[in-house]
Amino acid sequence: MEIDLLTPLELEKFGHLFPPYLLSELPADEILLGCVNEDPLDAAGILMAHPAEAELFVDWIYVDPSYRRKGAGKAMLNVLLDTAAESDAVDAVDVVFSEDQPDLESFLKACGFALIKREGDKGFLCALGNFPKLPVKSALVGELLPLPKVPEKTLQRFSDLLSQSAVPGIAIETPIEAERYLPESCMLLENGTIRGACFVEKNAFGLSIAWIFNNCSVPDMIIHIVNESVGLLQKKYPADTALSFASVNPGVERFVERRVPVQSRAEIYIGTYRFDLED
Repeated sequence: MEIDLLTPLELEKFGHLFPPYLLSELPADEILLGCVNEDPLDAAGILMAHPAEAELFVDWIYVDPSYRRKGAGKAMLNVLLDTAAESDAVDAVDVVFSEDQPDLESFLKACGFALIKREGDKGFLCALGNFPKLPVKSALVGELLPLPKVPEKTLQRFSDLLSQSAVPGIAIETPIEAERYLPESCMLLENGTIRGACFVEKNAFGLSIAWIFNNCSVPDMIIHIVNESVGLLQKKYPADTALSFASVNPGVERFVERRVPVQSRAEIYIGTYRFDLED
């Protein structure tokens, strides 16, 4: 097996190993690894990862069925781990996965990853095309904008507010990284301040509403924001694209259970490989 560091222009021969939506707005710092057999045109597997703070997050790892159990996945992951170990800026490599993926769980354990269950965290999954326009009773208050149209200073002020825990009930350990989220993420602005947000990102399942923020007195405001974000996603991605919610908040869990046609749910885990910085 040979592992190649890829550029987006070299992805054509790997196209059968990942869904097309993963390529939309591919971040410039995305790490792309391809695994080939003796024939350089014979693509066996692919791995995609992106840096965030002091960690590398694996967005996608997939091996062609005919090459499984032959070390292709482990070879790609080892290249990523070796690269991370050589970098002073990386403390860990992380993979988010569900209990519905037992093969991935056993694979990560075999590769030396520690598995962490995020307490109270459930994944709710439905097809993007099945997500309905949620009914609202109140009128929209404020200005609803997709992420690219939100002024950078406004987003930075919001990020600072969260990181300082100045908003009751919010505990965010890292600043908002706009490049991490899809442009279909939407914000509700009122008097130049972000009062609500729906942050959307890609994950191993498809698309994910990573977290929802609401600092409005009108409960329906969050529904307006979710409707807008999902509506933008539905215009761009295929109807069978998986849309998941990561719920670490009982309020969000109740919101999803009452209003969203959930097809499946599962506990969410993180496989993490940490490096001893003292060595």
